[in-house]
Amino acid sequence: MTTPRTIESNEIIAIYVSFIEKGQGKRRPILVIRTYRDFIYFYSLTSQYTNKSPEIKANYYTMLNWKEVGLKKQTYIDTGTIRETRLKNLKTITKIGMLSMHDELGLALFLKKRKQQ
Repeated sequence: MTTPRTIESNEIIAIYVSFIEKGQGKRRPILVIRTYRDFIYFYSLTSQYTNKSPEIKANYYTMLNWKEVGLKKQTYIDTGTIRETRLKNLKTITKIGMLSMHDELGLALFLKKRKQQ
C-alpha cells in the first residue's frame, strides 16, 4: 500500500470508505472525479448489481474494461452520489489503474443521458 503524492481524475484507487448510515466501513475501490486542494471527489465502485432495485441500477454505469484496469470482478460505477473526502484523512491509498478511454467516453455519455431524463 502506498500514499501517492498526486491523484488524477479518472484514476481508480482503493481507500477506506466509511458508511455513515452503518457506522462502519471498508477498503474499496473508487473512481476519482477530481481533486481540489485537500479534497478528493469520487464515485464509489461496486460489483454488486443483481439484487439492486431498478432505481439504483439506473445510476450504475457498467465498466467494460474493468479487467484491464486491474479490478477482479465486473464493476459498476455508482453515479448516484458524488462523494468527497479529505486527503489528510486517508492513511493509505492504493493505486489500481486508470479508467480506460472507452469507459471514460462511455461514462460521459451515460451521465449526459441521465441528466436529460
